[in-house]
Amino acid sequence: MPIETAPTWGRAVAPIAERVSRILWAKRSRPHPQSVPATRLTESHRRQMRGEPTNPIVPHVSKPPKVCWICGASVKPSDNYCVVCAVTVTRESLTKAAQYGRIASHSPEAEVRRSETQRRHHAAKRAWRPSDLPDWLNEQVYREKNSASARGSDSPCNINGARRIRTVCHRYSCW
Repeated sequence: MPIETAPTWGRAVAPIAERVSRILWAKRSRPHPQSVPATRLTESHRRQMRGEPTNPIVPHVSKPPKVCWICGASVKPSDNYCVVCAVTVTRESLTKAAQYGRIASHSPEAEVRRSETQRRHHAAKRAWRPSDLPDWLNEQVYREKNSASARGSDSPCNINGARRIRTVCHRYSCW
């Protein structure tokens, strides 16, 4: 404990220590001529005799500014990392999560679910008939609707477009 904070800690802990001593003093089995223990830390008995308040006033200590856990730059109180470090941390945590996801995706249960899905999809492909489609839906219409020029700059395929459309935060769109 640094020397500069020792008096502050002493004033903050003293009332608690004296309260604990009073509780322990009251639990004694043998009577003692003194009814309550001395209050040398806070001197509350002396204050009582003078008519002063018994609880000492502990000065309010302001909180230190919130800083980035990696580089030490100042950040908002709700954040742990600055914008620069957050991108790195997010990238690392997403990479680690992706590794766990790959492991989980090859579990026996996942393989069974995947094979069942593939069976359903293959059955749907075999049952598909182009004659069941409406007349207006043809290959030309499909290409026009799904071309890059039709999507424009607000396309989810574009990072800035993804941010605008889905309000994706900067940390995730940079990954």
